[in-house]
Amino acid sequence: METNNSNIFKFILIVVFIVLVILGGVLIFKNNNKNQEKAVSTENISPTVIPITKRGFMNISEEISDIKIKNQVDLKLSVDSDGENVTAFDVLIAYDPTKVEYVTVNSLNPDFKAYTKDKEGNISLTVVKTNLNNVTSIFKGDDIIRLIFKPKTTGEIGFKILPSLGKETTKYVNEKTQIIYPNINEVSVSVN
Repeated sequence: METNNSNIFKFILIVVFIVLVILGGVLIFKNNNKNQEKAVSTENISPTVIPITKRGFMNISEEISDIKIKNQVDLKLSVDSDGENVTAFDVLIAYDPTKVEYVTVNSLNPDFKAYTKDKEGNISLTVVKTNLNNVTSIFKGDDIIRLIFKPKTTGEIGFKILPSLGKETTKYVNEKTQIIYPNINEVSVSVN
């Protein structure tokens, strides 16, 4: 009788083992199918690139073409708002801090105030309209800001308006708080 019970116990263990192996195989098979379905579904998706329409421009240019090492580098920021009434704008400007040192910024338009953050080679410039009355601010290539730098060396010094840097972007905002991205430029200044 003991051998009979022992045989039944062995039979039950073998059946349980076979059932566990079959269940494990089914689970592994289902998991592989889910992974393959996910891989197939993401392979066929191409990223959507939304083109940014650029309107107007923000350009930097030098005010004086023959700059001596003892003088300052004066740049002016010109803005064309493409017919939009501007209430604020942000500009990101890159420069080489080994060749030039940022000094200050001045607003050339009395209706706008400029705020800057200089991050060793990158200036984040925010210009906000202070006079929010009915005076329109539609720019047509107007000089809005003067940036002043002190040269550290002679030679070519580059300044570039960046479209973006981290989460910040170069843009202007109209009276309806719509964001508009402008065309931008870069300039090279020669210091003797």
